[in-house]
This record gives sequence, structure tokens and C-alpha cells, in this order.
Amino acid sequence: MRTSARVFVPLEQSNLAHDLLVLRAAAAESLMRGEGSITVDVSSLRRLSSETIAALLWTRRKCNGHGIGFTVSGAKGTAAQALTRCGLGEALATGGR
Repeated sequence: MRTSARVFVPLEQSNLAHDLLVLRAAAAESLMRGEGSITVDVSSLRRLSSETIAALLWTRRKCNGHGIGFTVSGAKGTAAQALTRCGLGEALATGGR
């Protein structure tokens, strides 16, 4: 879902493969524009698969390299710990979107 140059991508367990494609497409669009920010909501995931973490790392790397904001929201407990261990701790949102 897009609001001006801000993109919000919710990841749902039932549609995870599709949602990860949407995330990559959103990142590509933001990179082409050269502006904006991407927020990925992981709150409805039961666990973070290695594929999900890899997609988040890829997106963060691409965004950081082009001055695009990147945030992960909704990570709690073990999900937040896993993201921190993988180097995504600084991307975790402390509040809403």
C-alpha cells in the first residue's frame, strides 16, 4: 500500500511468498524514484523464516545504499531478537507505522 513516497508492506503468513514479491517490487519502485521510505509489518507472522529475513536484509541494503528509509514494524519477542541478531535491530520501529 502506497501513501505518496511512503510504502507500507504487511507480511501475512498465508500469503508470504506473494508478500515478499510485493516487498521486492516496492523496493524497486522506491529505488527508481530515488526517494521515500518502506515500512514492513511483520506482526502477523508466527515466526521469521530464513527467506523472510533474507528479503528484509536485501531490502534494507538496497534502501540504505540509495537513501531510502527502511523500517520493520510489529516485531515482538523472538522475532525482534532474531532481527537484532541478524543486524536489523536499528531498523525496528518502536511505535506505529
